[in-house]
Amino acid sequence: NIDAHFYFVEKSATNFKCLAESIRLSEWSSEIDKSIFLHHASFQDVANEIVAKTQARHPKGGSRAIFFLDQCGWAEVNAKLIASMAQHLNYKAEFILNFACEWLASYIHGGEKFIKAYDGLGIHDLVPLSELLKLKEETNCDYRYAIAAKLGPALKAATHAAFFSPFYVEPANGNNHGYWLVHLAPRLRARNAMMDVYYKKQTHIRAFGNTGLRMLAFLPDVEPTGHLTGFNFDNET
Repeated sequence: NIDAHFYFVEKSATNFKCLAESIRLSEWSSEIDKSIFLHHASFQDVANEIVAKTQARHPKGGSRAIFFLDQCGWAEVNAKLIASMAQHLNYKAEFILNFACEWLASYIHGGEKFIKAYDGLGIHDLVPLSELLKLKEETNCDYRYAIAAKLGPALKAATHAAFFSPFYVEPANGNNHGYWLVHLAPRLRARNAMMDVYYKKQTHIRAFGNTGLRMLAFLPDVEPTGHLTGFNFDNET
C-alpha cells in the first residue's frame, strides 16, 4: 500500500467547482480533507504550503513527491519556483509539466506583456529574450527550432534538474503548435521509468536527447529545417 496524499490545485472558479464535485461524487469522497486536499488558488500561491506539509509528514527527508503542473500555455511555468521546491524536498521530487514551447516560439515579440511573461519563466538570466529575438531575425530556416534548442537547456539549468526529458507531443489537428511534456527527474531510474511508458504506449510523442548527443542542439548543417526529427517510440526506433 502507498500512503499518499493528493493535492489538487485549480485557479479557475468554474473548473474548481467541477473538480470538487467530481471528487465528492466519486468513491474517494470520504478522503476529502484526510488524504485529498482541494485548493482554489494558483499553484504559485500554495506551492510552499504543500511543500511544508510534505516535509511535516516526512521530517527525515524520505518523501517522494510527484508534481503534475498542467498549465495552459507557457507563461505559468516558473523554473526558479521548481528549483526551490526541489531543494526543500531534498531533490527527491519529480516534476511533470506541460510547456507550450511552440506557442512561445511562434508568437515571440518584444512587447511589454511578452517581456513580463518571459521574465516570469525564471530563465532570463540564462537566455535573455533579446537573444531569442535575434535568433528569430537572423535564422535562415524555421527559427522556432533554434529558439527551442535554447529553451531546453535553460529550463534544465534553472530548475536544477539532474535529468531533463522534453517529450514533444505532436499536434493531432495539424496546427503545428505542439508542446513539451517535460519530465524533471532527480534520478536516472525515474527517467528510465518514464521512457518505458512511452515505449509501451507508442503515442504521438517524440523525445530529444541531451546536447551531448547533438539531438536537442540547433543543427543548421543537417537539413534545411535545422533540426533533427527526434526519437520516436515505435518499432523502428
